[in-house]
Amino acid sequence: MSEADKTVKIRAIPEKDAPRNTLTDEQNAALERVKQNAQLEKPQENTSKIEKLLESLTAEKAKSAEFKKQVEALNDKLSDYLELESTVEKLGEKLKLERTKSAGLETKTAELEARIKALPELEVKVKKLAELEAKVKELSDVLGKISGIAGGKAS
Repeated sequence: MSEADKTVKIRAIPEKDAPRNTLTDEQNAALERVKQNAQLEKPQENTSKIEKLLESLTAEKAKSAEFKKQVEALNDKLSDYLELESTVEKLGEKLKLERTKSAGLETKTAELEARIKALPELEVKVKKLAELEAKVKELSDVLGKISGIAGGKAS
């Protein structure tokens, strides 16, 4: 025999000749139950995931509510701060006005003090003026008498 004769030729098995399910009815039923159990486990896993997600959502809602309260508290504090800032600005403006008035009062006070210091000198001048007026009156009277005497001699 030659080498070519030793080679075995195998022909392909057509599908119709392929081995058939050799499982018993009992084994087929068991396999079907396994498939059904696998399908049932998936929804249970999904249910458990959904429950966990719901718990997370509830926790996040609680956190969100807490953050909202904190934001509202901060907004209230900000409003109070802005109100105080406005009040401080108004008081600053009033203070500037008061300082301006105060400076004007200081000037007036200085003027009044200078007048008060000048009062004794004015009193002395008023007395001298009164004395001078008295002397002028006296001289007027004397001149009137002289004029009356001179007018009587001329007649």
